Amino acid sequence: KHITDQKKKDLRARAVESRMHVILPSPCPYGELACIQEAEKLAGLGYTNYVVGVYGNKTVIGERGRSRAVKSGKRYSDRTFAKQLGTFRPFLQKVCSPGATWTMACSTCEEQQDKAETTGTCPVSADTAKELMAEVERATGVTPDETAAKKLELFCEDRGEKLSDEMGRNLVREFTQAELETATRELGFS
Repeated sequence: KHITDQKKKDLRARAVESRMHVILPSPCPYGELACIQEAEKLAGLGYTNYVVGVYGNKTVIGERGRSRAVKSGKRYSDRTFAKQLGTFRPFLQKVCSPGATWTMACSTCEEQQDKAETTGTCPVSADTAKELMAEVERATGVTPDETAAKKLELFCEDRGEKLSDEMGRNLVREFTQAELETATRELGFS
């Protein structure tokens, strides 16, 4: 039976009301800003945020995703692959609760004969985050797009405040417009 996005949100809201353990899904189907907002909200309610980042070689992940899509009748797109990788750093540095553990796991590294998992304790230093992101880039073959995450971080620091729903919607609109303009230029339509 098909479960709608609204039903998923309702289930999560009831779980939070009941103080149950909650997992924010990846690849953040409601948008990276929404995932960060949700994690901050949960921390404000007394939850401890742990971070698990799963990544892998883009080609291998794409083959698995397309195969699963054919079998399940769902769709697969790697259009936001680099952006999703770019959310790791803010989650590790800003969302993971002090003293909580984080794990970065490569789902294709065993096939590549690389280290498959790294674990640590929050907070994550800038140097550690930089090393982790370099490993993610090497293993995936993709440069993580941290543009949105960096802009979000600067935006919030400048204002000295937490991200509100309205700010998140405005940033999402701004990114979407900027992406549209870039694509239009690159395709020669401007």
